[in-house]
Amino acid sequence: MKIIAFIVGACAVALFLLCFQLKKRENIIICNIISRTLYIIQYCLLGEFIGAAMDISAIPSSAIAAKKDNKLVSRFKIPIIILVNVIIVAIGLALYTSAISLLPIFAVILETVALWFTKERVVRIVSLTAQPMWFLYNLLCGAYASAIGNALASVSIIVALLRYKNKEQNEQMKGI
Repeated sequence: MKIIAFIVGACAVALFLLCFQLKKRENIIICNIISRTLYIIQYCLLGEFIGAAMDISAIPSSAIAAKKDNKLVSRFKIPIIILVNVIIVAIGLALYTSAISLLPIFAVILETVALWFTKERVVRIVSLTAQPMWFLYNLLCGAYASAIGNALASVSIIVALLRYKNKEQNEQMKGI
C-alpha cells in the first residue's frame, strides 16, 4: 500500500509543481484541484485522514476562489473566506490527534487564502509560506513523495516568482 501511496503522491507532486509554472491564475487553481485530489488518495492510502480531510476541504474553497470575479461571489468575498476557513478549522479540530494535526490545518488555510488574491505573484508568495508546514507533516506521516514535492514546490514557486518578475522587468524596459 505504501508503494501505491508513493506513486500517487509522486503524481500529485508533479501536478502541484506544474501549478506554479502556469501563468494564469485560473489554470493554477484547476491544476491545484487535480493535484489535491491525488493527495487525498495518497493520504487515505497511508491512513492519514487529517491530511486527506484538509485537502478535501480545500477543493470547494479553491473552486469558489476560481469564481471570485463572479458578481455574487465578489459581493460576499470576505464572509465566504471567513466561512470557508471556519469550516476548515472545524474539520481539522474534529480530526485532531496531536500537535502534528495542526500543520495541515494552517497550511490549507494559507493555500486557500492565497487563491483569493488577484495578482499571481501574491498567490505564489502566500502559497510558498504553506510549504514548510506540509513538508514537516508529510515527513512525519510517511508521505515521503509529498515531502520531496514540498521541497521541490518551494523551489518551483521561487523559480516562477523570479521568472515572471524578470519578464515583467523586461516588458517594462521595452516600454521605456
